Amino acid sequence: MRLLLTLLLNLCAFAEVDRPPVIYIEKNMKPLTASKVDIKVRVYGFISETEITMTFHNPQDRQLGGDLYLPMPAGALVSGYALDIDNKMIEGVVLEKAEAREIFEKEVRKGVDPGLVEFAKGNTFKTRVFPILPQKTRTVQVTYISEIIGESLTVPIQIEHQLEEFNVEITVQSGLAKPVLKSDMQNLTFTKKEDQYIAASTLKNQQPPKKISVILPRIQEQNLLVEESSDGYKYFVYRPMIKVPALQKDQQKLTALTILWDVSSSREYADHQQELALLEAYLKTNMADNFKLEIATFSNTVHRTEVFENINLNDVKAPLEFIKSVAYDGGTQMSSIAEYLNQDNAILLFSDGLGNLGDNELQISPKFPIFTINSSVMHDPSYLKTIAAKSNGVFLNLTKREKASLSTIVAQLQQDSYQYIPNRNTEVLPQVPTQVSKDLLVVGRTQKAFGKITNTFSYASSGQQTTEILPDTVTPVPGDLLRRYWGQTKVQELMLNEKKNHEVIITLAKEYELVTPFTSMLVLETLEQYVEHQVTPPKTWPEMYTKYQELMQNKKVEEEQVYKRNIKEVYRKWLEKLAYHEKKFEFKKYKKAGTGHDGFGGPAPSEALGGERARAAESQRLATRAEMRMAQEEVVEEELIDELAFSDESDIEASAPGRERLHASSAEIEIAVWDPNTPYLKKLKATKENWYGVYLKEKATYGKSPGFYLDCANFFIEKKERETAIRILSNIAELELENPAMLRILAHRFQQIKEYKLAISLFAYIKTIREEEPQSYRDYALALIAYAQELENQKHDTKELVALYSQALMLLKDIIIREWDRFEEIELIALNELNNIYPKAEKLGLAYPLDQGLNKPLELDMRITLTWDQDMTDMDLWVIEPSTQKCYYSDNRSQIGGYMSRDFTTGYGPEVYTIKDAMPGEYQIQINYYGNNSNKLTGVVTVQATLYTNWGKENQEKKEITLRLEGEEKVINAGKININN
Repeated sequence: MRLLLTLLLNLCAFAEVDRPPVIYIEKNMKPLTASKVDIKVRVYGFISETEITMTFHNPQDRQLGGDLYLPMPAGALVSGYALDIDNKMIEGVVLEKAEAREIFEKEVRKGVDPGLVEFAKGNTFKTRVFPILPQKTRTVQVTYISEIIGESLTVPIQIEHQLEEFNVEITVQSGLAKPVLKSDMQNLTFTKKEDQYIAASTLKNQQPPKKISVILPRIQEQNLLVEESSDGYKYFVYRPMIKVPALQKDQQKLTALTILWDVSSSREYADHQQELALLEAYLKTNMADNFKLEIATFSNTVHRTEVFENINLNDVKAPLEFIKSVAYDGGTQMSSIAEYLNQDNAILLFSDGLGNLGDNELQISPKFPIFTINSSVMHDPSYLKTIAAKSNGVFLNLTKREKASLSTIVAQLQQDSYQYIPNRNTEVLPQVPTQVSKDLLVVGRTQKAFGKITNTFSYASSGQQTTEILPDTVTPVPGDLLRRYWGQTKVQELMLNEKKNHEVIITLAKEYELVTPFTSMLVLETLEQYVEHQVTPPKTWPEMYTKYQELMQNKKVEEEQVYKRNIKEVYRKWLEKLAYHEKKFEFKKYKKAGTGHDGFGGPAPSEALGGERARAAESQRLATRAEMRMAQEEVVEEELIDELAFSDESDIEASAPGRERLHASSAEIEIAVWDPNTPYLKKLKATKENWYGVYLKEKATYGKSPGFYLDCANFFIEKKERETAIRILSNIAELELENPAMLRILAHRFQQIKEYKLAISLFAYIKTIREEEPQSYRDYALALIAYAQELENQKHDTKELVALYSQALMLLKDIIIREWDRFEEIELIALNELNNIYPKAEKLGLAYPLDQGLNKPLELDMRITLTWDQDMTDMDLWVIEPSTQKCYYSDNRSQIGGYMSRDFTTGYGPEVYTIKDAMPGEYQIQINYYGNNSNKLTGVVTVQATLYTNWGKENQEKKEITLRLEGEEKVINAGKININN
């Protein structure tokens, strides 16, 4: 894992807000700041291309990596990405998202320097850089294209510290008048050079200006741009200079209105003042007197609905004050407002559209248009546009508009809006009905002559009018700016229905070199890396590109197989496990034998797995690790910096009595519970009422830590305020866009408190963003199984049970028959779990998904699993048996039959302990947190331990534990299982 650098860059046109870049790192550490920034802006008519080059300095004495979050203008996609390699900027190549990330992670584990930029959520992109060496710098370059609204281009720099160097260069293709600069930056003036105006300047050891504005006189007169590209196409962009006619009849005033107000945590910093001003103007313009107003606030669910009857137009204070009073808290589940979107009255939806919980696909068939309104820098324009488009409504993005009068903005929220009607030529965009406004651009391409292109505009209730475009009358300029803008526009339109258009989006993204929800840009460093991963280097790196082509001509490229693992190897390993399972063991006090064998007649794991534990300074680290571990004859619980255990009531999966046991008559699970004793919990416990108010106050201080929400949610669960606890927990999904570690923490906790649908939706999403990791499949499968078993206990509908078990079986099958990069023998764990649930699935009529020779369920007295959320982390499960022997990675086959699975030292687990016939007595369960090998300064790791007794039997019992660990080399007593005579 890398140091999390959440950088809210407001460079150039990223956001029309006055908020400086922010980097969150561990307190008391020096911040990682940009030391040099270069900005290049190229303007062609009303289209601009922005290239930002940022150099970051690492002041630490350790190697770091970084995640930079880049909010983009609505509609913009990253169209260029480069990373410095040997003092040269190397451009990225476009790959499918999962493939790019898998290659990136593999190279990071080798300690080399790839770079990756990927689509995160909404209009936000994430670039991941590794490594930034101690006391060194790393340079990242990002390029994007956006349209210019109105007659000016604003560059809000928003850097509040001194830079070693700041460079800006603005190039304007000659228009109808000389552009005008507004800036306090010295020596920044336009001079004409051939057919361009160029302004450039440099500052050294100074703080950059907060804003640079470029006024483009008479831009409205230059409403048609034409370009001839190297791909053989000619492209045009047209801005309709059409006056919207007045409606033929007066628009009827509305008597009822529903306002859906997003109060999720991500909306806390939206421009609520602007939204409220817009809302007040809308009410006074469109509502009849004495109207009815319903306001529903929502985040993870709808929290509150207020109805205001007989509102007087001269006094709309009450509903506005209600909105001002709401608290912004919780994740976002857009499906929670589905029933409101199909009402028989007008609807205004104020939201950023960043759904991160549940299924966010909405079925909409309203009788009135839905108007979606956003004022947040980070938002999902495609999602909000989709809702509006499905209802013939309008998406209003307040972050990209000029300073316009309220009446001008409100005029766009008409129940009968003036629409652009799509052209029959599919090469002309948009191809969906679009409201006529200053934002509307018509773009097209052709390989021949354009001819005459007719545009149609209309109100739904009145006649049409048309205009004509004659691109062939304009002399085209050479270039690829409009080419990439056409590709970007096409992809954005296809993203209105992402699932249906998935493959087409990937194809277009590769052709036009765009970062989308399904594609990323990857930079590799060496020819060997490109050849190993069969990635063609960028053509802009000609020497590398040529060498690659030569090598690949002589290299036999094998077709990638969906399932690579040889099933015979699975058989071999499974038969070995079954052989051990059937052995008879003697119950007596343990004496070290020192045989150096693993129970199968092979070398001990410490010898056999040396290569698997490869890390930087491998031999020294392993030697130190072995010395420290083997010296621990007596384990002493160490103080935790930040830990918490959650326990649920016993999960008895069937009420039928278990069959007679050989050595014991009952089993009891006990788990340790810690009180984190944090300042915020002390305040909550000291309060007799208004706990939620206290929580909100503490959130301002501690709200960037997932532990805060885990702790507080547990407090509210204990207070029997379950709905509040769920809302608090859901904030974890809002902390960082597309962070699988945080989402796993949240999903596991939802599963533990039996919020299965929320857990399943999160695990399903994690699988889409981490499909190269078997744990994503396993977590998802186990959540489906847990939900199915809960429904079985409720005598639920068989059809849903079949669907749940069927999906779980397929997920576990994928783990078993695929070849994974670094999680050897996880297929045995998954096979054990598949065989455990198959008897129930078989009763529902489901077929065994593998060869029947593998269908051998294991019945165990005890099974303990350990997983964790952070990659590159070394965690060990230890079990102290009644014989006094410690079964763990270095002594993994115990004298009484205990079996410990392979040791995962670099990511997630699971590590599993099993025993078929348990010796009576106490089994102490311990977790050794050896530390992590990531480049993350804040080393908090969340651990999940699941304890089973009577595994595979009718009276199977389960309890779960969640721990948060920080620091290195800690041994924690997590609980115990007592096997009684």
